Amino acid sequence: MVLAVSAAVLSGCASKPARLSPPVPPGEELDLTNYVSKPCTLLVPDRVAARHLGPQGATVQDTAGSACRWNTTAAGYPAITAQASVDHGLELIYQQRVTFSLFQPLQVSHYPAVHTTSGGRTPSSGICSTRVGVGDSALLTVTADYGSAKSSFSSDPCPDADNVAFEIISQIRAGNP
Repeated sequence: MVLAVSAAVLSGCASKPARLSPPVPPGEELDLTNYVSKPCTLLVPDRVAARHLGPQGATVQDTAGSACRWNTTAAGYPAITAQASVDHGLELIYQQRVTFSLFQPLQVSHYPAVHTTSGGRTPSSGICSTRVGVGDSALLTVTADYGSAKSSFSSDPCPDADNVAFEIISQIRAGNP
């Protein structure tokens, strides 16, 4: 009888795996639900134009769901892809960190974030994703992609992705769009 009680107590005390990602600041979670099915509303038109992007973003599908891709309208600027996820947060990205060629923690607008690249690519190849945890199960991903275009910024597109992520977060916090 003592063994049965001890086993029950021990199995009930199993600990959760330690959290790998930094937490989102308390009370600062953002609701991305409306953007999951309408990712092209993540960036308002005046910001699209200011970034030399085509006015009509195209919804594209990837393994994580719907994203919006805006192609550049001017030489020397990156195409931008933005995606909102509400089924997983930054913790999943931390759990998968060994699968990325680049995994570099940072903060964007005081939210925990990481720069990532995959497939053996590095930012010097002209592509970088900024993944921002805006809730325990909410993630904003912005990718800056120079493709074959070369400019003085294409060797490190991470700041481009950071800036767009910052703009999107600012828009959402301000109630836009």
